[in-house]
Amino acid sequence: MTIDTQIRPPAETTPSRRERRRSGRRVTAVIAVPLILTILAAFGIVLHAVVTHHRELQVEAPPLALTPMATAAAPASGGSSGNTQVSGGPIVDPNWLQQTSAMTGIPARALEGYGKAQLQIAAMKPSCRLGWNTLAGIGWIESGHGTSRGSALLPDGRTSKLILGPALDGTKGTRAIEATVADHAATGDPDWDHAAGPMQFIGGTWARWGIDGNQDGIVDRNNIDDAALSAAMYLCAGGRDLSTGEGWSDAIHSYNHSNKYVLAVNKRANRYALDAMN
Repeated sequence: MTIDTQIRPPAETTPSRRERRRSGRRVTAVIAVPLILTILAAFGIVLHAVVTHHRELQVEAPPLALTPMATAAAPASGGSSGNTQVSGGPIVDPNWLQQTSAMTGIPARALEGYGKAQLQIAAMKPSCRLGWNTLAGIGWIESGHGTSRGSALLPDGRTSKLILGPALDGTKGTRAIEATVADHAATGDPDWDHAAGPMQFIGGTWARWGIDGNQDGIVDRNNIDDAALSAAMYLCAGGRDLSTGEGWSDAIHSYNHSNKYVLAVNKRANRYALDAMN
């Protein structure tokens, strides 16, 4: 999770003082901008999301929130035949997994983590209305569903290799976050924190929001079940309703403070929803 770790340039730049002094351009701009807006309004062309220095982008409507098919809750010590789940929690229907994975291109083990997280968060926070495809959109952007840096998801949901973001040392536009003892143990870096795992949580955020998604007794940000449910908890914080454009936009913007990120997740989540319905 790239929360508060990137310092991004503004979406728009302010004209230079020299340009502002050019009276001809100033007059043209003063006349042209209201005229263009008037024409657009006359033809019904209205922009619902305007990116400025002072406003976060807000999508008009969130992606469709699709619900995975599920069977009864799994026993605490094992899963069912044909399912990759190895511990407790809801079981996502294997047939749904196979079909939806084939239609969307999402690896089945990652899709299971996203689907399971939606079923769990629906029981824990029913007013949130988070869809698995939103989690999948984030997972794709953050780690390619756990495949970044030559990694893959193992049957138990863990990444085969540690997926680390850059050191948060204050360089290259990052915010400086010194490593805690727990961060050092998790990433191997004694000096600086890193985002880690398939959903890219930084240490401080994980310490607050990390949850045992597969009920194996271990809270592990390198496990897709734990990371997906923790991301769901984070997105649903504060009573957000992700079935609204405002609630969904606020949730994604809290995960990464970038308007481009909000648009990218929206595009990917909608793509998965459409692919899953074909």
